[in-house]
Amino acid sequence: RIRSGWPVMGCEIIAGETLPAAIGVVSLAVSFTKGCYPGQELVERMDSRGSTAPKNLRLLTGAIVENAKSGDAVIVNGETVGEFTSVAPDCALAYVGRAVELGVVVDAASSSRRRYD
Repeated sequence: RIRSGWPVMGCEIIAGETLPAAIGVVSLAVSFTKGCYPGQELVERMDSRGSTAPKNLRLLTGAIVENAKSGDAVIVNGETVGEFTSVAPDCALAYVGRAVELGVVVDAASSSRRRYD
């Protein structure tokens, strides 16, 4: 699940808080033709403007995930840039600020992912 970048309730998805755009599931989880739903205005506005969430779910691998635990800060060059949500021995999911070029931005609807090293 982690290596596939699939978010899960309680870790990456917090009811009432998580934006679908932040976890890359808008095309799978949101219908723009079925009427009203909680958060509709924000989701629709982000989609119509082509904007991204302030932080995105990323798949991280390599040295940055060594000894990481869920809830730990993601630190790059001494600066906190995000937070780990789920950690496996060789990879992790983390919310990272959109301006930071780190890891792979999770996009559950497509097999193409943007890679940042």
